[in-house]
Amino acid sequence: KISLRLRVHSGSAFDPKDKMGVMALLADILFPTDQTKNFFREDLQGDLEVVSNYDYIQINATAKADEFLTILETLATAVTNPPITPENFVKARDERLKKVEELQKNPAYVADMAAAKRLLGDFPYGRPQEGTPESLKLIDRADLLTARDKFFTADNATLAISGNVQPDF
Repeated sequence: KISLRLRVHSGSAFDPKDKMGVMALLADILFPTDQTKNFFREDLQGDLEVVSNYDYIQINATAKADEFLTILETLATAVTNPPITPENFVKARDERLKKVEELQKNPAYVADMAAAKRLLGDFPYGRPQEGTPESLKLIDRADLLTARDKFFTADNATLAISGNVQPDF
């Protein structure tokens, strides 16, 4: 097996104040369908996961060692040319909106957000990283394109490769 971790060192702490959830949406849209995740599981005998938090967006990918170039190409395409089409944007925003509405029904989540707001105020860590229904409705496709251009740069990312890497790649 081989494992790649690509971390973009900007998370929801960089969301505009009135548009919380931009970076979470950007993470969601990198692989907007389950097709790529299924490809990793079934064809590459590995896994693909995107993690987003206040500090970063990270793509974790594993596969058979002989599929090293496939993993690199897949991650490179997702980061250099994310599929931020109007259709994918609407789909990702609607899915994120449903998740946030479900989270807001959870008393523990509501308490955590209230405590964060009380302790941190308007500081980015005091705002919900997933966004709110109100803030998600304010986000448009141009916000994701702007975030991509601003944060998906070579000097703002780290790539870690581990496993059975063959020197002939």
